[in-house]
Amino acid sequence: MAILVQSVLLFFATFLLSALPHLLDHTYATLLEGAALPALTEWVREVVPEDLGGILCLATGTAITNICIGLMLIVTASTALTATQRTIFLTTTTWGMMLVGTLLLLVALAIPFISTTGRLSTDEEMNAAAVRSRTWIRWTALYCIALAGATTLICRKQRKVEP
Repeated sequence: MAILVQSVLLFFATFLLSALPHLLDHTYATLLEGAALPALTEWVREVVPEDLGGILCLATGTAITNICIGLMLIVTASTALTATQRTIFLTTTTWGMMLVGTLLLLVALAIPFISTTGRLSTDEEMNAAAVRSRTWIRWTALYCIALAGATTLICRKQRKVEP
């Protein structure tokens, strides 16, 4: 149950953090008047999908990964104490990674407000967003199918060992 609640919270946190870099596009354009964005900010904007489809894929993939890893850790545990320790470790690791990611994101998004140089996306890059959206959807579907298959295989194998 704890893994499921954590995965739901992780979905919303990832969704909101992924939407943030592109919500500031208008602010950057107004503030910088078309000047180039700093490299770290541009990298974060490139890595994080800019359309709703890509953001949903990223958030869904993160949540499903957390659920599957949690299930594999619990099912392969030899005792209830080990399963609890693994759940605590997964929770600590997951939220630690989210904290580091959030800090990186906030620093990258704050740099243009301090710096005077930067670059905004061109029309060609904005048109490529639709292609990237379909790519995100395809890779997320393949990833989720492969992860669900691996989780099922590990859980079934573990059940055969402990009947």
